[in-house]
Amino acid sequence: MQEAPWICVNYVVPNTKKPPFDDVRVRQALTLAIDRYAGSTALQKITIVKDVGGLMRPKGPFAQADADLQKIAGFGTDAAANKAKAKQLLADAGQSNLTFKFLNRNITTPYEPVALYVLDQWKQVGINATHDVKETSAYQADLRAGNFEVALDFNCDFLDEPDLQLAKFWSASGLGKGLNFAYYDDPALDKLIDGQSRETDPAKRKALVADIEKYAMDTKAYQYPVLWWYRIIPYLNTVRGWRIGSNHYTNQDLETVWLAPK
Repeated sequence: MQEAPWICVNYVVPNTKKPPFDDVRVRQALTLAIDRYAGSTALQKITIVKDVGGLMRPKGPFAQADADLQKIAGFGTDAAANKAKAKQLLADAGQSNLTFKFLNRNITTPYEPVALYVLDQWKQVGINATHDVKETSAYQADLRAGNFEVALDFNCDFLDEPDLQLAKFWSASGLGKGLNFAYYDDPALDKLIDGQSRETDPAKRKALVADIEKYAMDTKAYQYPVLWWYRIIPYLNTVRGWRIGSNHYTNQDLETVWLAPK
């Protein structure tokens, strides 16, 4: 059996065109309420998620160190303090009794357990959200039409490459059209994304990506991961020459794979 972090993740996406999700305090409260570490412990036992991470694949070449990630709202390890801050932000925004529909896709793994966990976390800070589950075509239609309040979105890529992982974060009326379902326009964030794309020094680029994560997930709290998916591949003990990859798109050439005699 082989296992590895997967370049797939579910995002919580508040629709910034729908009040009160145009208020950054409400968006910050949504992410602060989620205890991702307890979620990882529980959910990895029943579905295909595991690692806590930012916008880049955990343990990948552009991932932040845990100590840096934990400085971002919603990613700190003190769940009680995070939830207390979430309650205060909701109160400050006049949304202590916030209710809304949480749009989700009718795929059991991992969408359903991830969403149910998030709903329970929100309930603990006074948010009463209902699970609005739709089959894929209706779900996608609502995302593309902006016909939702908050959604569980997803992203899967074939390569650890910030230009791919950040594609959903461009302004919705610009390069993010059809991808950015938070529906914000932010020229400052566009400039940051463009800047990291043009940077040729790997260390400097990684630092720029970290700045984007802080800005997009914390300062503006536009959209943010819950947990990253995790690959676990069991196979016959006679299989030789196969190595797990970071995604399910590549590594499909079996030329080097062979079966040893029993």
